[in-house]
Amino acid sequence: SVDRIIKDSLGGITRRRVIIQCKHWLTKSIAVNDIATLQAQMKLLEPPRVDVCIVVTSGRFTADAVALIEKENQSDKALMIEMWPESHLETILAKRPDLIADFKLR
Repeated sequence: SVDRIIKDSLGGITRRRVIIQCKHWLTKSIAVNDIATLQAQMKLLEPPRVDVCIVVTSGRFTADAVALIEKENQSDKALMIEMWPESHLETILAKRPDLIADFKLR
């Protein structure tokens, strides 16, 4: 659990409780049932309310899982789900070569 601090010149500072779930799946994709399980798990971590769940995977998301996440993120539910597939991780690591060296990543 981490706090994401958002600085907004109009609204001031906002804090969001963020949970990060990592999946090191090289041959399996994140599917709809994985997202449903994740949503149930987030309820167990309250209070305080979980505002954002980041799903990080070394693999990919199925098309159905992406559609579900997009639908859920447009609903009136408080929980937002962010998808960080392998390509997003590569982008982040490209900007942070120190992490690659420190953790002996490839």
